[in-house]
Amino acid sequence: MLRRICRLVLPAVFAAAGASAAPPSLSWPVECRLGEDCWIVHHPDADPGPAASDFRCGRLTYDGHKGTDIALPDRAAIFYPIPVLAAAAGIVLGTRDTMPDHLGDPASIRAVSDAGKECGNGVGIDHGDGWVTQYCHMKSGSVRVANGERVETGQLLGHVGESGAAEFPHLHISVRHQNQEIDPFTGLPLGAGCKAQAKGTLWSSSVLQTLPPADAPILTAVGFRQASPLFDALKEDTSTPDRLSADAPALILWATAYGLRKGDKMEFRIADQDGKTVHTKTFEQAKDQIRRMQFTGRRNSGWLEPGRYTGTVRIERQAADGASITQQREARVLITPP
Repeated sequence: MLRRICRLVLPAVFAAAGASAAPPSLSWPVECRLGEDCWIVHHPDADPGPAASDFRCGRLTYDGHKGTDIALPDRAAIFYPIPVLAAAAGIVLGTRDTMPDHLGDPASIRAVSDAGKECGNGVGIDHGDGWVTQYCHMKSGSVRVANGERVETGQLLGHVGESGAAEFPHLHISVRHQNQEIDPFTGLPLGAGCKAQAKGTLWSSSVLQTLPPADAPILTAVGFRQASPLFDALKEDTSTPDRLSADAPALILWATAYGLRKGDKMEFRIADQDGKTVHTKTFEQAKDQIRRMQFTGRRNSGWLEPGRYTGTVRIERQAADGASITQQREARVLITPP
């Protein structure tokens, strides 16, 4: 179950009388490539009621979510580590750095939720005029700044982790103005509704240029195995072998994805070194699903010959306006002589 994010213990910050209250311009807060090795898997909830919608009236959020979740492909990624960067210059208001990375342990997540420490390790930054950003779920022992320190845009704050009430490795970044939660994609208070006239994005133009199409499915990883993979294993590590033997028991193509909808079609295709299709299968999504792993393949009865094989996974969604939204990724594997 997903949970709302609690703030770090930060002092209230208000604009001085007569201040312009100009919002900061936010740069990308994780050292990763959006859409390639990290993804926005939840936006702030723009809906004022018990339903949920993101700022583009899509479903990439959940009820009461107050920030932007930037996810890594697997837990192995947090051990590299992946830097968390200051989205804008300011003064550090508060930090926490002593909570463990729970790595999806349900009992530990319940315990921190009961203690009101859902944010886990994190940093709060005052940008002036009542504007504050907060960074949550950072890796234990990784925070590199101290209370009262001035930081510049892009400065290292720490590393992405899975502390607090996090069920997967990600950074949760939230924005507040005068202690009111703000959607950085619109500049509006949360609950204003997805059809409200936006004040203007807080994100820099370079961030907006890399945003995926509205309401697109998120295909995070694709790879090969010689046996059926376990979802729990792929949550830990989505790396894929670059070669398999021609006497492998099977050739399996797998994929992991976020934000799937009922009716989405997930198409799998395996082609040999000559481009000939050796296996294909299409799955239709039966229900909305936050996160999914799917695989298919073919048992090896002697047909698997040496050469380079290509696996292609394509997710297709029919948008409300009738347009087709697709996401596609490929993986390659060299089949070697036994």
